[in-house]
Amino acid sequence: MKLTGAAILVSRGMKVLQAAPAAYPNRSAAAIGRLQQSATEAYRMDGVDGISGAGQLLRVFGSWPSFHDAEVLWLRLDRLARREGCYGPTLDTMVHAFEMTREVGEDGRYALRHHVLVHLRFLDVDELRLEGFNYQNALMGITLRDLRDRQMERVRWAAHFDSAFGVDASFKCFAIEVISVVPCNRAGEPIQAEHESTQDGES
Repeated sequence: MKLTGAAILVSRGMKVLQAAPAAYPNRSAAAIGRLQQSATEAYRMDGVDGISGAGQLLRVFGSWPSFHDAEVLWLRLDRLARREGCYGPTLDTMVHAFEMTREVGEDGRYALRHHVLVHLRFLDVDELRLEGFNYQNALMGITLRDLRDRQMERVRWAAHFDSAFGVDASFKCFAIEVISVVPCNRAGEPIQAEHESTQDGES
């Protein structure tokens, strides 16, 4: 389990201890905000124009998210290609992402908003390293490095799922796609599915 100071400060499910001045008299709200910001900015990226379907995420968050404190729900590896012009293998993953605000709720935790299930697909995966997958798979963030200027024929991106607790993965790939972005509740359950279930029960 790898936890940095920033992770301890802002990890979902942990109470914001710094909200109690007696516990941390030297931690101001501004300092906490800076720590949270630094943890988020570390996973910002450029080059989203090269990611198919990126607009779905931009419409929700306003920019490409850091995936800080997001949770990987599942990973699927397929030796086949899932797009014309690709050869495989393909890695699909579903990530429960959200935006963490600086507001502290009545329960002493940072308020979260924009809960979504993000289905990402990575095509022509190479040099895959995957470890630590468990029952939670919380992330410090996802780093996507644009390698297109290196003019390598089948490698255009380097990806790193940086673990806070659970899965840690790194690999290179030819292309990245955002397959879907679906609203969900805090538990990571699709809101659409809940709505459909309610309608079925009423019929």
